[in-house]
Amino acid sequence: MPIPFPGMDPWLEGPGLWPQVHHGLITFLQIDLAQKVGDKFAVAVILRTYTLTEPPPKDTEGLPDVMVLRERGPAYTVEAEHPPLVIPAAPPPPETPMPITVTLPRQEEIEEYALEVRKVESGELVTAIELLSPTNKQPGDGRKQYEEKRQTVLRTPAHLVEIDLLRIYKPMTFFWEKGDLRSDYRILISRAYKRPNAELYPFNLRDLIPRFPVPLEKGDPDVTVDLRALLDDLYDRARYVKMIPYRHPPEPPLSESDMEWAAGLLREQGLR
Repeated sequence: MPIPFPGMDPWLEGPGLWPQVHHGLITFLQIDLAQKVGDKFAVAVILRTYTLTEPPPKDTEGLPDVMVLRERGPAYTVEAEHPPLVIPAAPPPPETPMPITVTLPRQEEIEEYALEVRKVESGELVTAIELLSPTNKQPGDGRKQYEEKRQTVLRTPAHLVEIDLLRIYKPMTFFWEKGDLRSDYRILISRAYKRPNAELYPFNLRDLIPRFPVPLEKGDPDVTVDLRALLDDLYDRARYVKMIPYRHPPEPPLSESDMEWAAGLLREQGLR
């Protein structure tokens, strides 16, 4: 069964499912490209490790370093036959700091996969292919580390293909002379010999996923990737239709109009 939408399935973006989709789509892309690039090139899956540092929760910010509670006993008297003897209150105990609970930063390593096209003879990197994850796009350590790796590729003679199938978080940085360019999804092709210019394929939830070129060495023709066909194959083989709770809204949520549109398609196919 193919994806029940003309383009991207927004339910695949959910945090509980996307890691599986990311892993599977990387594998399908490798197999597809390996059949197309010819004997001159090899397509390899590489492992990327991101080190994330989780900050303390915001509700602990602004609290004092030490909180001290003070307790003093009241004065009291003793009845007597003669003038009452007033006994002064016992001196207060020494002030004792009371501990509070704090949260320390915690480092976590996240492993994700990417693709590289290299020359068989020399091992030279020809094209880096990135399928973005929330780790890459979320503000903080993950985005910073990805942007550094992105810039490293952009400073080399290698091409960069960047696939963003996630609506969550701000897109990776690019500039457009006409101002703001908003889209749900995007595919970026940065050819080494055309930098700083690059080719951007923006598309929205209701659009077809565009086919895109993967550039190789100068003089070799591009190979074309039909990403929608690969997603359909992955969706069908992994039986994602059994895992996805289509009766509930996706994460991240859709706009009201897009949700109505998506729900209508799902009802037509008996999935909602």
